Amino acid sequence: MLNALLNEERAIVSDIAGTTRDTIEESLNIRGVLFRLIDTAGIREHSTDTIENLGIERSKQNAEKADIIIHLIDATDKEENDFAWLKQFEDKTITVLNKADVAPVSSIQYQIAISAKKKK
Repeated sequence: MLNALLNEERAIVSDIAGTTRDTIEESLNIRGVLFRLIDTAGIREHSTDTIENLGIERSKQNAEKADIIIHLIDATDKEENDFAWLKQFEDKTITVLNKADVAPVSSIQYQIAISAKKKK
């Protein structure tokens, strides 16, 4: 989603879980409003990778400081994920379902469905 918003390949995209380990920060001006975007590691509670766990902790720290959290969910991910840690931020969280162009979205709760790859 970051790449689609910036219209450039800023973040590495991979099907391998745990690829993003550190934050990627960029600024984006949309119609005169400046946004500071921080792409973080995904939150997985069962990772055994020490470096990935450091990235997860940074993600949680950034969530505390954020004005808005965009919780991006992969529509093709069949793994059961527990997002209970996000409940404390529900008043500032927008859930976005990605890959809506290739996966059925009817059974997943979301607020917005997108295709970052197709920029729709």
